[in-house]
Amino acid sequence: MLRGDAGAITIGNNTNVQDGAVIHSSEGISTTNIGNNVTIGHNAIVHGATIKDNVLVGMGATVLDNAVVESNTIVAANALVLSGRTLESGFIYAGVPAVKVKELKDSNMTAQAADNYIKLKDIYLRSE
Repeated sequence: MLRGDAGAITIGNNTNVQDGAVIHSSEGISTTNIGNNVTIGHNAIVHGATIKDNVLVGMGATVLDNAVVESNTIVAANALVLSGRTLESGFIYAGVPAVKVKELKDSNMTAQAADNYIKLKDIYLRSE
């Protein structure tokens, strides 16, 4: 669900927001900016945060006001990214609160997740 009643929401190309996810912001406090090739998993919440390109936000994860998730990063399922935090590019973050747990060996991994959903969309459109 995109809820733009309290602030701007921008979403880049080839980005997918899965079932049950909520994208929102806080009037006068934050806006939500989501880059290209991003996957926002089922039941995730992005609230007034900046998600840069090639990011995977796992199922049930929460990213709060004015947090920044740098490109080529994974936020693990059920992780909590606290307000104002910046997650460094090239790592997996997990836990409550989210902490760096592992370096991503394959920098294309996050973009591949978005590519898979683009392929599914294309298959669906061809079948109509």
